[in-house]
Amino acid sequence: MITQIRLRHFKCFEKLDLRLAPLTLLTGVNAGGKSSVIQSLLLLKQSRSALRPPGELFLRINGTDVSLGSVADVVDEITARDAFGIGLSDESADVDVSCVIDAKDSLVARVSSITLKENDEIRAIPAWPDPATGPWQMLSSLLHVSTERIGPRETYDADTAAPEDAWHLGPRGEFTAWLLHQRADADVAPALCREGAPPKLIRQVEAWLGVFFPGTGLEVKRIPGTNLLTMRLRTSPAGSFHRPENVGYGLTHILPIIVGALATTEGGVLIVENPETHLHPAAQAMMGYFLARVASAGRQVIIESHSDHVLNGLRKAVKDGSLAPEAVCLHFFNKRPHAADDRPHVVSPMINSAGRIDHWPSGFFDQYEKDLSELTSWD
Repeated sequence: MITQIRLRHFKCFEKLDLRLAPLTLLTGVNAGGKSSVIQSLLLLKQSRSALRPPGELFLRINGTDVSLGSVADVVDEITARDAFGIGLSDESADVDVSCVIDAKDSLVARVSSITLKENDEIRAIPAWPDPATGPWQMLSSLLHVSTERIGPRETYDADTAAPEDAWHLGPRGEFTAWLLHQRADADVAPALCREGAPPKLIRQVEAWLGVFFPGTGLEVKRIPGTNLLTMRLRTSPAGSFHRPENVGYGLTHILPIIVGALATTEGGVLIVENPETHLHPAAQAMMGYFLARVASAGRQVIIESHSDHVLNGLRKAVKDGSLAPEAVCLHFFNKRPHAADDRPHVVSPMINSAGRIDHWPSGFFDQYEKDLSELTSWD
């Protein structure tokens, strides 16, 4: 499990040391830095195999996992530094990657040093860490479900570029149907299985969809002689299968999340941005509860969300003992008040075994109370 992310002069942060837990919720104001934390992980993931002749290491700013523009878009512009760093820790090791800026319009950032700390020994290493090294190995099993998920489609593409044994959803969930088709009969961990359904991926995905949308059925087929697939859905056991366009956005928007959650291996990392998109408040709360259950099954879950219903789903999971309070990190990203440079900062409320939160900073899921107060004061 990744226990800490360290950012130095990366995007909006001059310095950030952020603790992670089995389940971490990132929330806060827009442009407060939540996405930057996620992007740092994706940047490392897509750069691990990047090698520039004659053997120079670099971070690939644009790739299949994340596209950030040029180096000028990555380095902290307020401090105007010519270098930045990203570090990760787990229970056994720390890895820190430092980069230098050769040109602000460059599409890559040259790695100037990599330090590895193991058993209280710190040493510089000349190449990317071994894939089995500490937090570095988490990147290989990282699955990411972005905010910008594709909606209903008549057909879906096959992922012809990925290795056949890869578990890959695509940056927008565009290969979810392909993964379901290729891995339909893959076993799902017992801790994540719904009772009454076979422990196979496609049947468990169907069963979990039914929690959010009762009666849901799922069918995925490849169109013969093409690299295209069709997906059909139904919303009642007695009904017929329909094109995704005819069953609304909610089903297709949570499908990549459920598939990613069930496909993430034990010890792997699942990142979900805005899981509440296109969901009714009750389904948003259920999504929070579902992701808490995923975390309790030995997967690390990182959520970016603006939904108080998602938060309450997490709180209910803690209250009923599905997830220990110490297994949850809540991070509220805000901007320092009255600061000249308006730099972002992070407040981290704690949650107890009753699901109660010890501190509610201004702006932390309090808009309902603010609006209600204003409404009740009207004449």
